[in-house]
Amino acid sequence: MRQKLKYMDKLLFFLMLLYSILGLVMVFSASSITAVLQYGYSESYFFVRQLIFFVAAYIVGFFVLFMSDKFVRLFRCMPKVFGFGAIILLVLTMFFGVNVNGAVSWLRIGPISFQPSEFAKTGVILAIAFSFNNVRKMSKGFKYIIPFIYGVVCFALIAGQPDFGSAMILAIICFLIFMSLPLKDKNFSKIKIAGGALVIVGVCLFLFGGEILKNTNFFTDEQISRLTYTNPCTRYSENTGYQVCNGFIAINNGGLFGVGLGNSTQKYLYLPEAYTDFIFPIVVEELGSIVGVLIIIGYIIIL
Repeated sequence: MRQKLKYMDKLLFFLMLLYSILGLVMVFSASSITAVLQYGYSESYFFVRQLIFFVAAYIVGFFVLFMSDKFVRLFRCMPKVFGFGAIILLVLTMFFGVNVNGAVSWLRIGPISFQPSEFAKTGVILAIAFSFNNVRKMSKGFKYIIPFIYGVVCFALIAGQPDFGSAMILAIICFLIFMSLPLKDKNFSKIKIAGGALVIVGVCLFLFGGEILKNTNFFTDEQISRLTYTNPCTRYSENTGYQVCNGFIAINNGGLFGVGLGNSTQKYLYLPEAYTDFIFPIVVEELGSIVGVLIIIGYIIIL
């Protein structure tokens, strides 16, 4: 155990612990008003749920960290379990999922609700990583493409919910893993170049997608509206501008040093999803833009 602690990436662990605690504090601050006014729960309802997952995650994490080498070797033989496990959860979501914000992307087991797409991201990463345990073996022919089938299937299932945000994150994860593979092969180099070109096209679609896709029938109006992000406050009364504009208002309210922890005004049901997707504007409003920039720098260090 001492040996493993000695070689642990202490900066990475410190940042992970710091962000976990900061997340707990900000979830409590950002969700307390919503819990009481919108759902009729106690002000600590979402904080307690987050705390349960926080404790469980660290217990499992340390168990994996300190498990014996025999367990590690066992896990190396289980890439299919992680990959197929992620796919099974997503298939179950198709039949038993809960519709949240227009996407059937949540599973509910008793009092616990979770997004299988989040587990799919981890499952796909583990499946691909363990599949490339023997890189030389995987470099023969086109075998290096086979592990990414897990990612392709999960991408299709998540996009079909439809949750294109999570699907795109999974696609980016798979792409970055693919581009980082240390394989020396002419065909692989050509595929990398083609992949880079596809990324450029994808970025252009993101920047100008609202106009390009407006006249197509492939995406719904709701999905296309997510790509209409410029000048949101000119569309404050519309779905395409209301949420982002309120995020800007929160950031503007915070200034450099913030209005103080717990003193946000935008969390009083002005900013939708204030304690989940849009918690960052609340963080900046309460703690200031300086802290917001430091948080982004911390994430860059982690990456």
